[in-house]
Amino acid sequence: MILKLRSKLLFAKKESSIHLKGFPTFYEDGEYVMPIKNLNFVKRFTTHHFTIVRKESFNPYPIYTALSEKAKQCCEEFHDLASRYNSIIERKLDAKISGPEPEIHFSTTDLGEFKASFTLFCPTERALEIEHQLTAFFMELWYREASTSIICDRR
Repeated sequence: MILKLRSKLLFAKKESSIHLKGFPTFYEDGEYVMPIKNLNFVKRFTTHHFTIVRKESFNPYPIYTALSEKAKQCCEEFHDLASRYNSIIERKLDAKISGPEPEIHFSTTDLGEFKASFTLFCPTERALEIEHQLTAFFMELWYREASTSIICDRR
């Protein structure tokens, strides 16, 4: 594969006559070439997804506000940088990506168990640390709410 730099676009020479659907090709200097998107942003920031599944069942929505605030607090120190990266990435890829605000969704699994899904746009090296902080906080809230729910159910 031969790479050429022409007018700020990076092109790769096509080795075969196969046309990839959705990828524009250009005929230049007797060769077919196609643009390559630069995805180096993945090295610095990532869209991190994780899910927590619980078998116990009660109304989880009383813990949603506290959990959202904790997620925002965990992402607060790099929020400005994440906003800039997010807008640059969306502009370069010409696509909408999640972030920079953390997203939390409650749902159920196929077996009817509770599922909390988190999506964070955060520095790659901090993703697992933030996941552990949010998981610990979620478990703390969950068991506090579960114990009050059990007490209320027994009355």
